[in-house]
Amino acid sequence: MNLLPLRDLDPIFRMSPKEAAAFIRKCDSAMKSHASDFDMGWDKEAALSAFESVMATLLEIRPAYPAERANIDEVLRRHGYGGVIGH
Repeated sequence: MNLLPLRDLDPIFRMSPKEAAAFIRKCDSAMKSHASDFDMGWDKEAALSAFESVMATLLEIRPAYPAERANIDEVLRRHGYGGVIGH
């Protein structure tokens, strides 16, 4: 029996290049919005959690979309990611 890893079944890992680029732009916008909500003092815990979730998602999909790595890295840096981004 040949089972696919769960990751292969997740649509987030099966986007076309155009879909991936659009998704990354949406993540960038979402991170801006969540950061703004946090700065404004509106439910800081929820805003921080949402911000971290988007950042974690970008880090998770980064290996699956090598052509988008530079764009993902730029979004992460722009929003304060200070970790090492490996290839």
